[in-house]
Amino acid sequence: PHAELKLFLTDSPEVRAERRFKELLAKGENPVLKAMKNVLVNLLCTLLVIALVVAAFIARRKIVLALRNKRLSVKNPVKRIGNIYSYAEKLMKQVGVEFNTMSSRELSAFMEEKYGGIYFEQGEFAEFMKTSLYAVFSGSAPDMADVEKNNKLAKAIADNIYNRAGKLKKLYLKYILCLM
Repeated sequence: PHAELKLFLTDSPEVRAERRFKELLAKGENPVLKAMKNVLVNLLCTLLVIALVVAAFIARRKIVLALRNKRLSVKNPVKRIGNIYSYAEKLMKQVGVEFNTMSSRELSAFMEEKYGGIYFEQGEFAEFMKTSLYAVFSGSAPDMADVEKNNKLAKAIADNIYNRAGKLKKLYLKYILCLM
């Protein structure tokens, strides 16, 4: 430490690592075991974070579904049918339909032509639109049978979209968007 001249020789990283490995072994330490413990701790921490994220998605899904079920079962039939319509609108956005780009008649005709027989039976969407629009714009309470019919159609659309989706899309629909 008190020399006038100091010379440093550097070895390659491999040689230094081998020397350090031998030093640790001479002290009675096992560097491989220590490294494996570090890897295991990091892996367990990662798994814990993943588990927490999954739990958060599941909790969020339960909350969203409870809120949707509440909206789809309100006592006021006009509000209920409006909520069912909004849910159907969100569902159809998943297949690329934008409800606000056309009139209700155009939308009804488009939906029947393009998706009738795929996501719902022919004529069902036109009836769905007629019932929904009449209830919302007239303020008159629709017949509960009509409300249930619209609710059944929205659920059928949801089931058909989900059943036609691939695995990743199903996860997206179910846990990210919470539409199913």
